[in-house]
Amino acid sequence: MDLQDEAPQAVATFKHYMDHRDGWLLINRGDGEGFANETKIQVLLSLPLRASHFDLNREVNSGRGPVDFRFSMGSNKSVIGFKPAERSSLEPNIECQLAVYEEANQTNSSLFLVIGYTPIELAKTVRVMKRLDLNEADARSIVLVYAAQAVSVKAGGTRLYQSHPLCQRLATSAP
Repeated sequence: MDLQDEAPQAVATFKHYMDHRDGWLLINRGDGEGFANETKIQVLLSLPLRASHFDLNREVNSGRGPVDFRFSMGSNKSVIGFKPAERSSLEPNIECQLAVYEEANQTNSSLFLVIGYTPIELAKTVRVMKRLDLNEADARSIVLVYAAQAVSVKAGGTRLYQSHPLCQRLATSAP
């Protein structure tokens, strides 16, 4: 696996654990409020990264503030930033933060992980992404994680869970 595949694979593993394996129980009180601070979430996210043969560091500050994670092998680098969806700074963070980290770390490989504890927070994140008019490539670099108990809905006679793409589309149409 090369460096540009390592970060997306780790984030996908984390998202799968949160969405499908009740990993949300580790970071959510169950009342729509997260109890894990960013440091605790970093530690949890670092678990799928432990087997990496790349150098992985948390809170690397290359001059423009610390990025949550930086993978590197020589001059080849990739960064991961994340924010809880509840933050009032979510929109400016999505709009500019990774670009600043990419510039400081001299890379164009990055992911932004947004953790939402309620459907309202997920809908807010999608609205922010639409307001910023992100193109498909930009939107792929943003990963939404629903860190709460799965909510099921019935669609066409089939029971779907919150993490299912159709449910995510239903959540995005929320006001």
